[in-house]
Amino acid sequence: MATVINAHNLFNALKTSGFDEKQANEVLNTVEAMQNARLEEVATKADLATTKADIKSDMAELKADLRIVQWGIALIIAVLVLPYLKGLFV
Repeated sequence: MATVINAHNLFNALKTSGFDEKQANEVLNTVEAMQNARLEEVATKADLATTKADIKSDMAELKADLRIVQWGIALIIAVLVLPYLKGLFV
């Protein structure tokens, strides 16, 4: 979970520890910029829903491809085995 920093509390802590107002503002601006950059990396529920939908779509395509491969293997086996079986019964 992303950590959110209280800007007012940070500003007051910096002032109390000896920073002047300009220095405290610069530190605060830097911290806020870093915080905003991190928040841009967080996935939203919409991002997760989109990813889930993409995965479901990909799975459906893979299942269809697998069916084609299964039928192809069955056909190959039939072509190889039927002549042998024919020889047994002739």
